[in-house]
Amino acid sequence: MTRDGIITGFHELLNDHVVWRCGHWDHRSYKLAFFSLFRAAYEGGFFRIRGRYAVTGERLREEIIERFITVQRAKSTYLPGLLEQMAREWDAWRYAWDMDPARQMTSTGRWKNTQEMKGMAK
Repeated sequence: MTRDGIITGFHELLNDHVVWRCGHWDHRSYKLAFFSLFRAAYEGGFFRIRGRYAVTGERLREEIIERFITVQRAKSTYLPGLLEQMAREWDAWRYAWDMDPARQMTSTGRWKNTQEMKGMAK
């Protein structure tokens, strides 16, 4: 998945909530759709990128506001609140995955395998 695909997908999920097409944040399937985007971004290495092209919660929020929330378009009261909430969730997921020893990368940029992790535990 591309960076643009992740941002567009994030926006489409927000819109699904606005028009009640997909569900509500409390619904597991809706939350899982956001998490699937997060996983694609994490495994695609988009969190290792620095600056404007990183796919952090803050950058997602800024990009969506810049691209999709305009003065000409009628704003829903749900979109900004959900956008803020999801940006915070996105960063919380990243922190949790960054702290998970099984997901940490080696200095060569490869994921540590199970055998390496077992050896580290001894």
